[in-house]
Amino acid sequence: MVALNFVVPLVLLGIAKLRSIRTGVISSICVLIGMWLERYLIVVPTLANPRLPAASASYSPSWVELAITAATFAAMLMLYMIFSKLFPIIAVWEFKPHQHEDEA
Repeated sequence: MVALNFVVPLVLLGIAKLRSIRTGVISSICVLIGMWLERYLIVVPTLANPRLPAASASYSPSWVELAITAATFAAMLMLYMIFSKLFPIIAVWEFKPHQHEDEA
């Protein structure tokens, strides 16, 4: 994990002769794999050996939690709609003027 996140990118991008698009892609792939390994090492051992007695119980959300989640999505959608009305998604100068059939 440390080698993929630190050593490989440092060697590939730290030496001026090795700097190219190919080594940038290789080092970024190594960093992605290293970060995935880090998350795996954080999550999987914790879930494999739960320390809390409530960890083995099942959970279902209440209507209040579902309503809060639905309201959050609705609020984000409403804010997006308001923002797109105030600031158009496509700039006005990108539109071509429409020609009516009798003018053409």
